[in-house]
Amino acid sequence: MNSRCAQAKGQAYGSEAAAKKLPPPANREAIGGRGNKHFALGVNPSPRYNAPKEPTRNLTWGTTNMMNKFAAMVARHAGIERPVTIRIISLLFGLVLFIIAIPLLLGLLGHFVAQFIPLTIPRNVEIALGMTTATIGLIILTWCIVVFWRVGKGTPVPFVSPTRLITSGPFRYTRNPMKLGVTTLYFGMGTGFDQFTTGLVMFLVGMAFGIAYHKLIEEKELLARYGEEYAAYRDCTPFVWPRWRR
Repeated sequence: MNSRCAQAKGQAYGSEAAAKKLPPPANREAIGGRGNKHFALGVNPSPRYNAPKEPTRNLTWGTTNMMNKFAAMVARHAGIERPVTIRIISLLFGLVLFIIAIPLLLGLLGHFVAQFIPLTIPRNVEIALGMTTATIGLIILTWCIVVFWRVGKGTPVPFVSPTRLITSGPFRYTRNPMKLGVTTLYFGMGTGFDQFTTGLVMFLVGMAFGIAYHKLIEEKELLARYGEEYAAYRDCTPFVWPRWRR
């Protein structure tokens, strides 16, 4: 671990252990500057983070601008402590969307693909593998939700997100434990209820969409809100696959 990681670990984890409640961002108005991708989000970055200037890419400006606008919309509503009722409603909405609706659609896609790529695996092995991985994914997902609720006073839903940068619990080992837990759950559901190919398709497609959302929107929003604090955390913590620490 380099010196920057060691310093970031001491600052981020120490501040979180103290459970200090961060005040809401002072200014979320757009401040212009298309050449700066963080300022273009419409929120003030952390004063400790000097965002690099980049030239405008004409061929990709339309897509980039659209993603920045969506990230700005998320950032304007993020980091605010919501009433418990709103948090419960958002949590129920997220569970219906990510545990019922999306798995159903991915399962139909996986079942269709499985007709063309059949894999001969004993059914009892598929059921055991599905139950095991689904349980592991559900444990990871529940752990993330509990940490979001208790430490960050928020939920995984973007517009009711935690009021602070979460770097404890499963987030100590990976920056995206939610994606890891959800996609592992998808694999278990597809494998257990249908077959291995279905579970594999559900895992790969779910992970691909999760990575795309993180890279195009979520990471920009986090950099705009937390600046150098998130940049240091990003440099020290794996993207998806955990790196266990002592």
